[in-house]
Amino acid sequence: MIQELEVTSDNFKVWSVCCKVVASLFILGAFGDVLSVFAITVDRFICINFPFQYETWITPRRVTMVLVVGAIILATFAFVVIWLPDK
Repeated sequence: MIQELEVTSDNFKVWSVCCKVVASLFILGAFGDVLSVFAITVDRFICINFPFQYETWITPRRVTMVLVVGAIILATFAFVVIWLPDK
């Protein structure tokens, strides 16, 4: 059975929030992939071009810091869409 969707102001608010959440998740996924590929590229670049300094430069603590800072920046950009006003 198919029901018709009535367009009311309450329904519009709900769909607006749903749309913003989906857009935020899309941004999170898309830019998360780009960020991870970038991090791997930088890691391989350092490993190939500076093989003797690699173990000194790339430590578990620095890797953790880069991942945490990247996740914070990514989440900030992804979820700022939720607070943008509707047009």
